[in-house]
Amino acid sequence: MDLRPALFFLLIAVCGLVAAATIAVTGNDSPWRHMAEQDLATIRDTIRDRHPGPLDARNPAFAQWNARGYDEAMALAAQATDFPGYEKALREYVNGFHDGHLSLNLDMQATRAWWPGFVMAWRDNAWRVHSVASDVASPRVGEVLVACDGIAAEDLYERRVVPFYGNPEIRSSRVVSAPRLLVDIGTDKPEAPSNCTFRGANGEHKRALDWRRTAWDVLSPLVQAARTGTPPSVGVRSVAGNGTWVSLPSFTLHGAEIEQTKAVLAQLEQHRDSDYMVVDVRGNGGGSSYWGSATIAAIYGEAFGKWMDDEATRKQANTYVEFRVSQATADHFRSELPRIAQGAGKDSQDYRYFDRIVASLDAAVKRGDALLDDRAIQREVYGAPKAIAAPRPEPAYHGRVFFLTDANCASACLDFADLMVCAPNMVQVGGETSGDTAYMDVAKRPLPSGTGTIVYATKVYRDRARGHNETYVPATAWSGDAWDTAGIEAWIADMQRSGKVPVQKPAKHC
Repeated sequence: MDLRPALFFLLIAVCGLVAAATIAVTGNDSPWRHMAEQDLATIRDTIRDRHPGPLDARNPAFAQWNARGYDEAMALAAQATDFPGYEKALREYVNGFHDGHLSLNLDMQATRAWWPGFVMAWRDNAWRVHSVASDVASPRVGEVLVACDGIAAEDLYERRVVPFYGNPEIRSSRVVSAPRLLVDIGTDKPEAPSNCTFRGANGEHKRALDWRRTAWDVLSPLVQAARTGTPPSVGVRSVAGNGTWVSLPSFTLHGAEIEQTKAVLAQLEQHRDSDYMVVDVRGNGGGSSYWGSATIAAIYGEAFGKWMDDEATRKQANTYVEFRVSQATADHFRSELPRIAQGAGKDSQDYRYFDRIVASLDAAVKRGDALLDDRAIQREVYGAPKAIAAPRPEPAYHGRVFFLTDANCASACLDFADLMVCAPNMVQVGGETSGDTAYMDVAKRPLPSGTGTIVYATKVYRDRARGHNETYVPATAWSGDAWDTAGIEAWIADMQRSGKVPVQKPAKHC
């Protein structure tokens, strides 16, 4: 196993921690085993003590996997003799929760990986060849993988990828995890698959896989391009046909990014004479929901934006939040207060809400409570939801809005989508969004090995309109490269010019 130099220093450190391992060594005395066992125990304890899932009576499968998945992962850890074995054990455990807000962030990776000379992608509801090495004559880019060793491509994905990457409950997660289908970071040459069938313009053909070991620095850009590409930078610009294009690639903003996004949104008022706007959230994995509401206000005006927020609250009057009580949760939201102040302002309702949440969490920790119900704080800060809809103000923008999404749209991006799908003259285009569970607002905890962090949710939404791992499907899908901005720009401009714009089916909560 080829490893980055820093990894050797980590191994030396880990060897000093072996004596603290709680599980006796039987057969495998590798430092990687002990790293995996210690990190798995920390992940289990973090979820048990800080995550709302183990206390969620509405989702008993969560607590069940926390027990069963941990045992299965520890069995894998017992076999770990290298980094791939270590990573496999941790990823199986974390991925088994099928929760996009529970994830493993590793700072290290193998320096080499196995591949057959081509990388797969999920496009047009099929497993397609995305890129091919120059010395590989077959398969060709765009061909569809039918099966390998008699196993259908979908079944192969479920066997090789789903246990460690992707979410079987969210179809769009295939976009992100598909390149892993025929890439293996293991030290030893993969045993299977060995022969695959592809379908191209001239029908089906078979080929034997020539597995080769390649530097990960060479392979990684190909995997990234097949998966997500590079989102455009935040900004606003004019496009053909008197259109406006605003790119919002993230709602996780800090420092200068906050001011930059504020400046971009402030410019939208000057573009309200546009015939159409494209709101591009490709690559946006979430962050603060404040920015979604701010974008609605920037497009349609403050009065209309507030009315939409109030209507969403009124229609979800029974929705509330339960925070998992722990000192770590209180400290997490305390550390978020300066960022909320910079974004929304210290005098905003959002800041006052979280300031009250922090104080209430501190008190709940002292009482020994397990969960904190936020309904009283909601009413105190935001007021009681209106029983009757307020008069609908006139929106400041009357043009068409194309809402451009992709499989990365999750968390606060989905909160934004909740509003956008109810906005006037809106049509969603591009790709299906991701989905999420009701577990929200992530915090991080370092792993004892020093390899990375476990990311976990701190609260659970109750009675949210959008369902568990529910996605938004575009009224019309873009079939090309999700990162071909020029191509998408021409495609949208042609729709606008021709008038052949699909009708957006209203969301059930609108």
